[in-house]
Amino acid sequence: MTDDPDVIEPLRFLREREIVHFQRFGEALRIVKDYMASQNQFIIGKPDVMNSGDKECPKKECCKCRNTNRAQEQ
Repeated sequence: MTDDPDVIEPLRFLREREIVHFQRFGEALRIVKDYMASQNQFIIGKPDVMNSGDKECPKKECCKCRNTNRAQEQ
């Protein structure tokens, strides 16, 4: 190949850096796989208001319902 130290040293540095990047990627991949395999995932369902076909809010004390109820009373 070559005996020129000006070529060998940068190639050696780049090879070492690539090895470190490969190792770090492997560590990150393992962390992600462990997380995905764990049961720490949270699933949030829709509120009851969104699940029911009823348009009326079950909480009569919220501002929107109070304003709507006041308008209907007048």
